[in-house]
Amino acid sequence: MSACDDFKGLLMGLIDEELTPDETGRVHRHLKRCAACRREYEQLRETASKIGGVSYREPADEVLESLWNAPYSHYTRVSGIVLIIGGWAALILYILYEWIVRNSQGIFPKIGAAMMIVGFVILLFTAIRERIVKHKVDPYREVVR
Repeated sequence: MSACDDFKGLLMGLIDEELTPDETGRVHRHLKRCAACRREYEQLRETASKIGGVSYREPADEVLESLWNAPYSHYTRVSGIVLIIGGWAALILYILYEWIVRNSQGIFPKIGAAMMIVGFVILLFTAIRERIVKHKVDPYREVVR
């Protein structure tokens, strides 16, 4: 690993003024001696100045609230969740039916089905538990969307 490799990671920090005074001095001393790093530094500065000119206009709070509260958004979220849970439930019920009633499959499909069911239940309970725990300490829980 060359000395330049140590400094290339610091070039953007220098441009963004995120380096300590000691690091800034070390990088400047290296840039005085190394033409390749100086070229890369100038290219990064040029790119950063072009990117810095790009602006993003935030939508107004009323627009965000209308999107969040729009019936279409609500129904699509709910219908997506219902379809996913319904699909999993139907698949699990079918697997259980085939497993218990017909009992014609070998051991491999039964192990796969059991793993899928247990995994789904574990993920479901984990997600519910995490939501309950995070809700207690959520600093934004009182924010109305």
